[in-house]
Amino acid sequence: FQLRCIIHTQIQLPIFLIGTVILPHHWKPKFIHIKLSGSFIIRNDDCDVMNCGQLHGYSPCNVFIKMIVTGVAKEGYCLNCFFAIMYTMNITVITMFPDQFDSFQNHPLVKRAVSKQQLSLQIIDLKDYADGSYRHIDDSPYGGGAGMILRCEPVFRCLDAVRTSDSHVIAFTPSGTTYTQTKAKQLSKISDLILLCGHYEGFDERILSAVTEEISVGDYILSGGELPAMTVIDSIVRLLDGTLKSDSTAEESFEDGLLEYPQYTHPYDFQGMKVPDILLSGHAEKIRRWKRKESLRKTMQKRPDLLTAATLTKEDEELLKEISHEE
Repeated sequence: FQLRCIIHTQIQLPIFLIGTVILPHHWKPKFIHIKLSGSFIIRNDDCDVMNCGQLHGYSPCNVFIKMIVTGVAKEGYCLNCFFAIMYTMNITVITMFPDQFDSFQNHPLVKRAVSKQQLSLQIIDLKDYADGSYRHIDDSPYGGGAGMILRCEPVFRCLDAVRTSDSHVIAFTPSGTTYTQTKAKQLSKISDLILLCGHYEGFDERILSAVTEEISVGDYILSGGELPAMTVIDSIVRLLDGTLKSDSTAEESFEDGLLEYPQYTHPYDFQGMKVPDILLSGHAEKIRRWKRKESLRKTMQKRPDLLTAATLTKEDEELLKEISHEE
């Protein structure tokens, strides 16, 4: 991408870099990390927080930034706020039971992401888009059958109100793709998600023509899509930069296609069950190898289907042979 830096004297300094703009040493901050393409104009001005486009508790910043992306200009924000706005992930949930998300929004993980402006979570009441004083959003199925079906009109009306050209719309259905950690990683890179929660007997089939994809959280029946929506949101939010420490998610189950190795904490000896001595040895390489071996062992014993699909290294193959000889 091309960056254009304008200093006090309005001298244009063209810079062609990938990822980082290095400013003169007397500027603070010295490094501005850029992740998006576009035309940037950076001015060395004093930031008056009161005149910033966001209400926040940040200290004044001496750099303002103006950015033009796909024809849309954003300016008047201090640097902290600007990048928070540009990198906020938007998730909109369409549900018939918005109250079900009250406690979920106060969950520490979600609350932290929202407070850091990494996440914008909006809960939409589908009944607000229904016709009539009774706000009917469901009806009996044509051809007969048990249960009630969500009607097209309120769903399409709601989608028209909240969807943008960048929206990725997901409906939770039994016929959807089974949700996995791989899918969670993919969705965490999408800037605008809309989660459509069904209820009762399901959706009018024509509603599915308006969604980007269908997802299933497993082969079992739930009363609605609210719990799957919370599952998806939780799995995505924990992957957002800064929500958790980066090493907190690196070795978890499914991250590399395997189950995570066994973990232990104090006490060392509990009712005769002792922590493996290798973990107290202080030998980093032996501990790393033990963890990998036990991860393979656990996966082989409890989820052999994962082992079949995993990409194994030469060391993994050797460890599996050791495990087979020990069994």
